[in-house]
Amino acid sequence: MRMRIGLLLLFLCSTLLFVSCTSDDDDDIDTGALVVMNTSPNSTPVDFFLDGRQVNTSPMAYPNNSGYFNAYAGQRLLQVNMGGR
Repeated sequence: MRMRIGLLLLFLCSTLLFVSCTSDDDDDIDTGALVVMNTSPNSTPVDFFLDGRQVNTSPMAYPNNSGYFNAYAGQRLLQVNMGGR
Protein backbone atom coordinates (compact mmCIF):
# COMPACT_ATOMS: atom_id res chain seq x y z
CA MET A 1 0.00 0.00 0.00
CA ARG A 2 2.84 2.41 0.84
CA MET A 3 4.43 1.64 -2.51
CA ARG A 4 1.25 2.57 -4.39
CA ILE A 5 0.85 5.83 -2.50
CA GLY A 6 4.50 6.68 -3.15
CA LEU A 7 4.16 5.94 -6.88
CA LEU A 8 0.92 7.93 -7.08
CA LEU A 9 2.54 10.88 -5.32
CA LEU A 10 5.57 10.69 -7.62
CA PHE A 11 3.30 10.59 -10.67
CA LEU A 12 1.27 13.60 -9.49
CA CYS A 13 4.38 15.66 -8.71
CA SER A 14 6.00 14.88 -12.05
CA THR A 15 2.76 15.74 -13.87
CA LEU A 16 2.52 19.10 -12.08
CA LEU A 17 6.16 19.85 -12.85
CA PHE A 18 5.70 19.03 -16.54
CA VAL A 19 2.51 21.11 -16.88
CA SER A 20 3.97 24.13 -15.09
CA CYS A 21 7.10 24.19 -17.26
CA THR A 22 5.31 24.00 -20.60
CA SER A 23 3.23 27.19 -20.34
CA ASP A 24 4.69 30.33 -21.90
CA ASP A 25 2.83 33.36 -20.58
CA ASP A 26 5.50 35.90 -21.53
CA ASP A 27 4.40 38.49 -24.08
CA ASP A 28 6.95 39.07 -26.81
CA ILE A 29 7.93 42.71 -27.16
CA ASP A 30 8.00 43.77 -30.80
CA THR A 31 11.18 45.45 -31.99
CA GLY A 32 12.29 46.91 -35.27
CA ALA A 33 15.66 47.65 -36.84
CA LEU A 34 16.19 51.32 -37.68
CA VAL A 35 18.91 53.34 -39.37
CA VAL A 36 19.14 57.14 -39.41
CA MET A 37 21.19 59.14 -41.89
CA ASN A 38 22.00 62.72 -42.79
CA THR A 39 20.68 63.13 -46.34
CA SER A 40 20.97 66.90 -46.62
CA PRO A 41 24.17 67.85 -48.50
CA ASN A 42 24.17 71.49 -47.30
CA SER A 43 23.47 70.82 -43.61
CA THR A 44 25.80 70.97 -40.66
CA PRO A 45 26.54 67.68 -38.87
CA VAL A 46 23.59 66.54 -36.74
CA ASP A 47 22.86 64.40 -33.67
CA PHE A 48 19.91 61.99 -33.61
CA PHE A 49 18.05 61.19 -30.38
CA LEU A 50 15.44 58.47 -29.84
CA ASP A 51 13.41 58.92 -26.66
CA GLY A 52 16.11 61.22 -25.25
CA ARG A 53 19.00 58.80 -25.90
CA GLN A 54 21.59 59.74 -28.50
CA VAL A 55 21.69 57.28 -31.40
CA ASN A 56 24.97 58.35 -33.02
CA THR A 57 28.27 58.63 -31.14
CA SER A 58 29.47 61.81 -32.85
CA PRO A 59 27.79 64.47 -35.00
CA MET A 60 26.79 62.92 -38.31
CA ALA A 61 27.75 64.78 -41.49
CA TYR A 62 26.33 64.16 -44.97
CA PRO A 63 26.13 61.32 -46.23
CA ASN A 64 26.90 59.24 -43.10
CA ASN A 65 24.49 56.94 -41.26
CA SER A 66 24.14 55.43 -37.80
CA GLY A 67 24.10 51.80 -38.83
CA TYR A 68 21.21 49.60 -37.76
CA PHE A 69 20.01 49.59 -34.15
CA ASN A 70 17.00 47.97 -32.46
CA ALA A 71 14.07 49.95 -31.09
CA TYR A 72 10.87 48.85 -29.40
CA ALA A 73 7.67 49.23 -31.43
CA GLY A 74 5.15 51.90 -30.51
CA GLN A 75 5.01 55.66 -30.28
CA ARG A 76 8.56 57.05 -30.11
CA LEU A 77 10.12 60.52 -29.99
CA LEU A 78 12.83 61.19 -32.60
CA GLN A 79 14.82 64.43 -32.31
CA VAL A 80 17.39 65.91 -34.68
CA ASN A 81 19.74 68.56 -33.24
CA MET A 82 22.67 70.43 -34.70
CA GLY A 83 25.83 68.51 -33.86
CA GLY A 84 27.26 69.01 -30.37
CA ARG A 85 24.19 70.72 -28.89
